[in-house]
This record gives sequence, C-alpha cells and structure tokens, in this order.
Amino acid sequence: MAAILTISDLDVRYGTIPALSGLSLSVEEGSLTALLGANGAGKSTTLNTVAGLLRPTRGRVTFQDRDITGRAAHRVTRAGLALVPEGRLVVAPLTVLENLELSAFARGRKRTAALVDVVFEAIKQIHAAGVTVLLVEQNASIALPLADQAYLIHRGDIIAAGTPEELDRNPDLVARHLGLDPAIAVPELERAIGHHEPEPGGDPARPARTA
Repeated sequence: MAAILTISDLDVRYGTIPALSGLSLSVEEGSLTALLGANGAGKSTTLNTVAGLLRPTRGRVTFQDRDITGRAAHRVTRAGLALVPEGRLVVAPLTVLENLELSAFARGRKRTAALVDVVFEAIKQIHAAGVTVLLVEQNASIALPLADQAYLIHRGDIIAAGTPEELDRNPDLVARHLGLDPAIAVPELERAIGHHEPEPGGDPARPARTA
C-alpha cells in the first residue's frame, strides 16, 4: 500500500532548542498509524509541523505525493489533511487550584474511562469509514490494538517502528520511553497487543525496527 503522508529528515527548533532531529515516518493510505511518546517527546511538534503551524529548519513533508513543507495551515487543510488536537479546556470562573482539584476528582471516576472509550470508538468508526488516521497517543495499551503500524518517538526522533506485534517483542523499550514502570506496563501492553489481529501473511518473527 502506498504512503499518503511521508515525513523525511525533519528538524524543528523552538529558538535554539531542538524539538525534532531528523524525524522520518510514513503513513500508508487507509491505515491507522500510531505515534507514541511521552510528554515532551515531540508528538505535538510533529503534528503542528505537518499541519503548517510550524516551519521546519530542515526536511520534507509530502502529502499525496505533493510537497507541503512549510505550507500555510489553511492550504494544508484545503489539500485534505486535517489536524484534530486534544482539548485542554478549563472552567473559566474557577481558580487554577479549583480546576486542578476538579481534574483530580474527574480522573478517578468511571465517567473518565467511559469518555475514553467513546473517543476511541469514534476513531475506530472514522477509520472504518475509509479515513487514513495518524493517531498521536501516550497510552500504548489503548492505541496499539487499533493500529496497523506504530512509531515510538523519543527526544524528537523515531527510536522504534513496526506493527503492534513487532513492538510487542520489545515491550520494555515502549514502557521505558513512555515514562512507565515496566513491571506494571509490560504485562498490560502484552495483553492489549495480544488482542490485535496480525495482518494476513505477516511474519510473526519480525522484530520491531529500532534506531
């Protein structure tokens, strides 16, 4: 299957601080590709650069075989590529402390888990309708069962790539670079990825590609 989106050797800086360093990945048409990484790894920077919100200092972004590197955001959208960012809404009348207390309360409730299920079910339906999806997520145990392929980003570069089954052969690597305790996260990842159906004819012995 041909790649619909290709990112090649991308460098992005915030002033003198490097955010992406030679990052490369591709998204096949019709696939659901997951980009996994901890906070600050470069996930949002990657999406914002692809969407035209940031300009790279080096590298190339192609969409449907057209070079969109550095193109204005409205032109990227018109070309058919849309960015759907995560919302971080706050309750305006409340203080910062009250918003934090409200968030802490909500995180411990079953409604939060139900909301996550709703969001990921919507992503599954969008993908099933034929939309190519690049899913940026920190929770590997939720994202990997949905994905056809996945990339692990750390400090602005891709350090591992492959199918969920391939990444399952090195779950410690995934857990460590997501800031998780391997003793807890590895069994959870193995259970989650074990539910993913491998591609017909796939090589079960193929290891995850690492950089």
